Amino acid sequence: DGTISNEQLKILSQDMKTEYDKGNYVIAAGDFNKDMLGDSSKYFERSEGEFNWAAPFETSLLPKDFLVHTGENVPTCRNADAPFKGDGTDFVLSVDGIITSPNVEVVICQTVDTKFAYSDHNPVKMEFILK
Repeated sequence: DGTISNEQLKILSQDMKTEYDKGNYVIAAGDFNKDMLGDSSKYFERSEGEFNWAAPFETSLLPKDFLVHTGENVPTCRNADAPFKGDGTDFVLSVDGIITSPNVEVVICQTVDTKFAYSDHNPVKMEFILK
């Protein structure tokens, strides 16, 4: 139901804030098992489904001024309950992303479209500048 992932995000947020308060740059990347776009269906043609792991990412749990980045060009994840068809009937969304502290400027953040050839995920590429 997402309770554990929210608790994990709270712990990660505390660690990120601690490091940022020390003057460090903070970049946290990974599979957050939440919809990083809030509602990926606005970005990608997809089948509908009730998947509690696909709930919107809780940005309110992040430290002040930290930002969430993910590619809006291609989904990062697909539901792995069937082979990928790529015809709009798959359940797809973006759960992989990057969280940055205010002293990191993101220049590019995009999903690399592998058409899920290697996994049920596509990688996210980010270029950034440390301010």
